[in-house]
Amino acid sequence: MDLLSQHLLCPSESEKKRERERDRGREKGRGETNERMRGRERKNRMRGRGRKGEREREGGGMREREEEGHREKMTGRERGRRE
Repeated sequence: MDLLSQHLLCPSESEKKRERERDRGREKGRGETNERMRGRERKNRMRGRGRKGEREREGGGMREREEEGHREKMTGRERGRRE
């Protein structure tokens, strides 16, 4: 069997890796994400902020709520970002 047909039959390592990644995502309850995410994007997703960036998300940490008349503690990361 020549190299070309062999290559066409068995998927490359990166293909296998991608498949594995996609299956793991499906187990966690996400659908098929398109390919693997880029580095920063993936880290953000793991920290719980998806493509929305730094926008407010529901139930994230304890943060200041002046509009309710009392201030909650901010997490360290937020305090660093504010200053």
